[in-house]
Amino acid sequence: MIQDGLEDLGEAIMSLGSLEPLSLEFFAFMRFSGFREPLKKLKLLRSLRLKFQPPYRINDHQLKNLSQGLKELALREDISLDFSACQRITGFGLDYICQGGKEARNLKRISLHFSDCDQITDIGMSSLAETTTSLPHLKTISLNFPRCPQISDAGLISISDSLKALATFKSISLDFSFCPRLTDEVLLNIYEVLHSLSSPDLMSIDLCLR
Repeated sequence: MIQDGLEDLGEAIMSLGSLEPLSLEFFAFMRFSGFREPLKKLKLLRSLRLKFQPPYRINDHQLKNLSQGLKELALREDISLDFSACQRITGFGLDYICQGGKEARNLKRISLHFSDCDQITDIGMSSLAETTTSLPHLKTISLNFPRCPQISDAGLISISDSLKALATFKSISLDFSFCPRLTDEVLLNIYEVLHSLSSPDLMSIDLCLR
């Protein structure tokens, strides 16, 4: 029944080929394999926002399907994905999303929410850092990974290194609070990196690391 509903939604979306912003919120289990074709039809899509409410049972395989859909898009403005408390997602799932995001080289804003995803690892952080450096027009980044117990110093260092590589930021927001494997040393490091950013356009830095 839910998948039938998703296919109906996909058909409706395909009829709106000139749609520019798209915002959807999901409350139940679904397969993204049925969502790829509708995304391919949205050639003019500027902005994509997806939110998944717990207890949403999404896993890495479904994120791989979503990633395939993202590769078909030429997003020009922003992407916001909220997988908070989707605890079947691992670092590999985040990697799939990052691979899809690399295709949107004109993106200006990224917002990711993976709070309470206790299987997210440094593998995902490394992929996220690589994706960030591949987006030359990125101006606003919001990364929210509170209460992700497997993220360690190595993961956050890869993020801070990627921020140093870009000088286009206007706004940076990082929330890695209550991640028990992060030490004071790496928290000091990222503070220093952010304060050293020389972009004259940087207007806002929001940090929550404890």
